[in-house]
Amino acid sequence: GIWWLGRFDAQGNPDTTHPASANTVEGFRVEHFSAEGIFLFNVANSTIEHDVTAWNGDYGIVGFVQHGGRYLWNVSHDNTAPGFYLGDSPHANYVIAHNLAYGNEFGIFVRHSAHGVVRDNRVWGNCVGVFFLDDGQPGGEHNLTLSHNRSVANDKACAASDDGPAVSGIGVLFLGA
Repeated sequence: GIWWLGRFDAQGNPDTTHPASANTVEGFRVEHFSAEGIFLFNVANSTIEHDVTAWNGDYGIVGFVQHGGRYLWNVSHDNTAPGFYLGDSPHANYVIAHNLAYGNEFGIFVRHSAHGVVRDNRVWGNCVGVFFLDDGQPGGEHNLTLSHNRSVANDKACAASDDGPAVSGIGVLFLGA
């Protein structure tokens, strides 16, 4: 789909002092890709809004090593992984709001991230509606706010995998968070 990457150092590690910065992805339909719909890595002050990601072979909208930004007014459905994902972002300062997620593995998944708000979203028909995971890495998951979301009938069944057990019927899951 769409990939947006910050700089890397000579060893191939993210250069977090030089993220891609202050850009917007707006108004796209990203469908039927074999991997991610919209992929962000080492990006700061991003805005992903009014996009649709559907029937992709992995995540709908996914961000790693994020610093400030927002997922706003998007629709993500029928992807094989989470519809919306934020991970490995201990200084995220992120807002995930006014989105729709259905038919995904997880509607909204926040892992090993801090300083963010997840509000006013609607999730249904996923295996898990909203999932906050502290995976035990240093820094953990903290200073996150979950408010005014609607999670209904997240009763899709997801089989067990190398990443975890079979899940179904969970509206909101906090694991270690």
